[in-house]
Amino acid sequence: MIISIAGIAIIALGAFIWLNRGFFSALLNLVCTVIAGAIAFSLWEPTSFMLLDSGQTFIRDSAWGLGLAIPFAVSLAILRVVVDITLRANAKLDVATDYVAGGVLGAMAAAIVAGFVVNSIGYMRLEPSFLDAQPIRQTPSGIAREGGSLFFPIDRWVGEFYGYTAQTTFHSDTPLGRYYPRLDEVPASLRMTDGDGAARNTMRLEDYSIVNRYIVEGVDGKTADLLTDKWRTKAGSGAQKAKDLDGNTLASANLYGVTLKFAPGSYEAFGQFVTGNGPIRMLAEVDGKVEAYHPIAVCTKAEAMNEIKKKAIYGRFAFDTNGFSVASKGGDTDCTMSFEFLLPKNAKPYCITVRNQRRDLVGEPAKFPSISSRDSSVESGKILTKAPVSGATDTDQPPVTDLDKKKMITVKYAPPGLAPTTPPPGFAVNDRMPFVLMEGSTDGLAVDKDNGNLIIEGEGKFDSLEVAKTGRAGLAKSLRVERFQTTDDVMLVQVDMNKDMQINMTLAAFQEANQDTDAPALIDKTGARYQAIGFIYEETKGLTSVRYTPGRPIAGIKELPSISTSRRVGEKTVVAEYAPAYPVHK
Repeated sequence: MIISIAGIAIIALGAFIWLNRGFFSALLNLVCTVIAGAIAFSLWEPTSFMLLDSGQTFIRDSAWGLGLAIPFAVSLAILRVVVDITLRANAKLDVATDYVAGGVLGAMAAAIVAGFVVNSIGYMRLEPSFLDAQPIRQTPSGIAREGGSLFFPIDRWVGEFYGYTAQTTFHSDTPLGRYYPRLDEVPASLRMTDGDGAARNTMRLEDYSIVNRYIVEGVDGKTADLLTDKWRTKAGSGAQKAKDLDGNTLASANLYGVTLKFAPGSYEAFGQFVTGNGPIRMLAEVDGKVEAYHPIAVCTKAEAMNEIKKKAIYGRFAFDTNGFSVASKGGDTDCTMSFEFLLPKNAKPYCITVRNQRRDLVGEPAKFPSISSRDSSVESGKILTKAPVSGATDTDQPPVTDLDKKKMITVKYAPPGLAPTTPPPGFAVNDRMPFVLMEGSTDGLAVDKDNGNLIIEGEGKFDSLEVAKTGRAGLAKSLRVERFQTTDDVMLVQVDMNKDMQINMTLAAFQEANQDTDAPALIDKTGARYQAIGFIYEETKGLTSVRYTPGRPIAGIKELPSISTSRRVGEKTVVAEYAPAYPVHK
């Protein structure tokens, strides 16, 4: 209601202003507004991509909204100035025509402005129902168009107008209507995140890639067979109730799956990838019309490591509960999930978008002969690999190479209770810093004061007066900042790489052990990789640097502080004197 009233107010104000200025001025303003809108949409994605690389959290989280609003406002301002300088005189008609025509054209221009305002605000990191602008909602049967549209749906009108003109007057090779068939629904879907809109709704294109695609072909009239699995059968929950955006049940459908690999750049600040079915869409052509579909289920790790079976456990989870989100398990550097969509048999999917970043679907998907074979692939975890069945395609991933263990430093260690091993000196499983900071003196570090002063994330430098290595005598526990926040399924591993320790790693070894990167990493016996998420480094000037960024692992040695060097007897070795921390699944 609030945003509807605001939109009506903008339209009324525009009509009043241009009613008084007359038909000719209102016509020029409308032309400028229409052209500015076309410029804004043509620059929308490039501008948003640049903003997504910003180090500022607000700009990054608002990139899609700002990327649309800024080009529109700037281009409209420039066009207005040029027109006002070029055409200094007005053309007068009779009073009635000037008033009526001026008011109508003014309202049309204002409606475009209001549509851009509503769409731009909608892309901000806000709760799904912000200002009552929620044309789609999450339901037990999937994402649906259930009310919430504006009284005057100016956001949808703008999308439909420019979607049409992108294929006619403002022709483009990538027309708006093909990738945003219902523009007003996209910002609403991106706000359907964990924590009622608190989780991230943006990421860069390079933060995810396609691993494989697959399909299970359905039988006419038996769509319900595609909507179940061995886990639902075991639980006695029956077939999932899945409908399309318009609330229709598909009598003839196929099940499409897309396996996606997510990099740390898509993770939350606490180091996990979290998503619901709202921010993910598959676009397909159906009878010559573009339709959007959201996933009905996800296949992923249920447990990073089962203590009884001594291996990861995989499962399939349906998006059949309001507000349901899935999170990555363990501290793996990369997270892989398979999202499944129910599409009509005659649908031709051509792209997938995640948090508004799109990738084309190229080639033919692999075919599972039955749901049970799909279930077996899920249970083994093979569905998350490059080729879950023969004939699978992969569009983005480089070939997998075997790890050269000769170039690695091997540590025989397991958490207490799992193996009778003792970590060597310099290797510790500990979420505590080797010193204590006092609450209030943690500039650069985000601290959760309500849960024991845990360090959530951040980077900071602290002098000798702020750092107490042996603790602060008499300092109340409520004022002590000394532990890092972790999730329930990970443990924090700290490796002391001081030259005097048994464990040390040269800069050259980073490159050799990781093959395609010089980022420090731990690799467990299953092959899972864990990049360092921070470090503690003692500088020579009495300063101690602390970095703890679970959602942004160290990408390479260029992100490490300036380190001192030393040479061992008989060796040409540059030794890093710092302690990186790694999240490893329990």
